Amino acid sequence: MDACIVATHMILEATNLGVDSVWVRNFNAEEVKRVFELPETVEPICIIPLGYADENYKGNPLHAIRKPLEETVQ
Repeated sequence: MDACIVATHMILEATNLGVDSVWVRNFNAEEVKRVFELPETVEPICIIPLGYADENYKGNPLHAIRKPLEETVQ
């Protein structure tokens, strides 16, 4: 949980500095450990790419589409 709090603060500070970011959770942790030569005691929980969004990027049109509440809550 502490790592998630740190990651959130990193993303907030990046935004404060005008840098765009995204939280990535769907990745192969073992491959990340291999590529970055991380010790076995380190468990990657997220990847946070940093950069600048294309000025013409309008966003994913599916981002605002939500399922009806009845489909997600029982």
